[in-house]
Amino acid sequence: MGFSYRSAIGELIYALTICRIDISIAIITLSQHSAKPAKIHYQALKHVFIYLNATIDDGIYYWRPAPHPDLPEGLLPIPITDPKRLADFLDFEDATTVKGACDSTWASDRKHRRSMGGVVFMMAGGAIYYRSRLQTTIALSSTEAEFCNMVDAGKAALYIRSILEEIGLEQLVPTYTCADNRAARQMCKAQQPTRRTRHVAIHDFVILQWTEEERIDYA
Repeated sequence: MGFSYRSAIGELIYALTICRIDISIAIITLSQHSAKPAKIHYQALKHVFIYLNATIDDGIYYWRPAPHPDLPEGLLPIPITDPKRLADFLDFEDATTVKGACDSTWASDRKHRRSMGGVVFMMAGGAIYYRSRLQTTIALSSTEAEFCNMVDAGKAALYIRSILEEIGLEQLVPTYTCADNRAARQMCKAQQPTRRTRHVAIHDFVILQWTEEERIDYA
């Protein structure tokens, strides 16, 4: 194919770490075949480079409540996402409020049936924290997969809250995080596991304490 598979993966990991969060799942999947890649993996890798080249001018835009005199004037960016959908998720009245979202697949990887989870937190209209990874254990239900991913989101929320507190942007309200699994949300709010989730590791249930202390909130 004319290029080194591992070298190309390394270049894409650098782009992923710096600014291109949208290729995270693709890179995680392709990285699993670094030992013995097939032709289809090389082709998929080339498609990622083609995608990056086609979207080289895209980026993350942050907003501020008032103009800053030291910044140059210019045209405002046109968001790709529907503003009405963004308004339902983002608080445009306060640029310092952090909000997040998390979601997970269930047994999506056919080789070992581990679930893929993703977490993103946004402030001032743009992402400030993002993570996608395979879960360490095999979930026996979609509720378990979502709940474990919500724990990762809770850890990230506490980490962000501690950093913002150090720089004088203390979060006075619980960090709002969107999660689309009703059973997992009910587990956080009911403060007790269900019959189907008694086998979940005890350390995952620390999220119940964080919710009770109003440090994070899921909806």
